[in-house]
Amino acid sequence: MFLLKTKFNYFIKDINLNKRNYFFKLIALILGMYLFSIGITISANTAVGVSMIDITILGSIFHSHGLADTSNGVVSGTINTVDTPYELYVAYIYIGMSIVSLCFMSVWVYKSYKKTGNKMLFVQMLLSVICDIIVIFAIPLLIKMNYLYMNPDGIRESASTIRAYLFLIAFICYSLGIALWVYSGFLPGPYNSICTNFIKMFEGMSYSFGRTIMNILIFIPGVLIILLDGATGHRTWQEVLDFTLVNISFGSVFLILILGPMVTWFNKYIPKIFVMKPHVDFNQPVQTSINMEEL
Repeated sequence: MFLLKTKFNYFIKDINLNKRNYFFKLIALILGMYLFSIGITISANTAVGVSMIDITILGSIFHSHGLADTSNGVVSGTINTVDTPYELYVAYIYIGMSIVSLCFMSVWVYKSYKKTGNKMLFVQMLLSVICDIIVIFAIPLLIKMNYLYMNPDGIRESASTIRAYLFLIAFICYSLGIALWVYSGFLPGPYNSICTNFIKMFEGMSYSFGRTIMNILIFIPGVLIILLDGATGHRTWQEVLDFTLVNISFGSVFLILILGPMVTWFNKYIPKIFVMKPHVDFNQPVQTSINMEEL
């Protein structure tokens, strides 16, 4: 409890000394989470391709609810979203990811603790769990809010060219959202923390490579669910084929391979927009070149 209080007091003092930086980080967090949720909401309904996490989410919905009725113009292979709480499945998957992320974090925290003996690492772990819990509730709520002004049926019934453009827009929102979210350093959430904690287990691993590896691992459960549905007869192989051709198509492969490099590319330019001042540490003498009144 003492360590947690110490961490909190340090955080408050740090905010007071670096107001401008924390303001930019807060803006980046809000924009990042919102763009991320928009990307998920749009791509999940384009029937062009979905994000890695959506393969598992939609695979779970496919298992539970099957495919949509194609008589009203919906693309064959689209999941049945009638009375399907998509955002609830997002929360379920996020809970699973947060557990895996915590396992990854436990590994590198233990290694770091053996080297440094820094007990604050365990406080950091606790705070990470709290942040994940917040995001588990926040992202599904944002997705639900997006559905208030988006028409998923209209997206699914659109021409293939329009859906392709919408998918591209979703990809840009998705990757830019992740880049802003990661840049903020706040509330990383299961999707981001599972990647950063995985990377920290291996010294020298780049974000781009680590993100690509995790993207592949994230959608494997969805693929297994789909294949088991066909193998056990829960869904026909024709349904499995229709679902796969729509949701695990070129768009999904594009996301898996390009997302990491795209986020890295955005990260090169975001600091040029959200220009941070040199960080001021209250434990160190303040340099005279820094105007404290402007912080």
